[in-house]
Amino acid sequence: MAERGTEVKRAARFKTTTAGVAAPHRVEEVIANVRSLATRMGLAPRIAEAAYRPMIAAFIDVEREAFAAQQASDAEGPEAADGPPAPP
Repeated sequence: MAERGTEVKRAARFKTTTAGVAAPHRVEEVIANVRSLATRMGLAPRIAEAAYRPMIAAFIDVEREAFAAQQASDAEGPEAADGPPAPP
């Protein structure tokens, strides 16, 4: 999960909108895969889904935060990273 958390923060850099961060179609693809794997492994699909949905939602929240921070950083421009300008 820690690796996934790192990847989620990295992925936020490549998103262009908050809708892209949430990607509901991708969530449903993941859930379909989880349910299918659960069935093949002998687990009730609803149990796997019930475990995964909150985890996915939490990762989306982390990615939204990273996306918002990236947007704020981009809005400030490169000079913000260097601190205030030197006095004349």
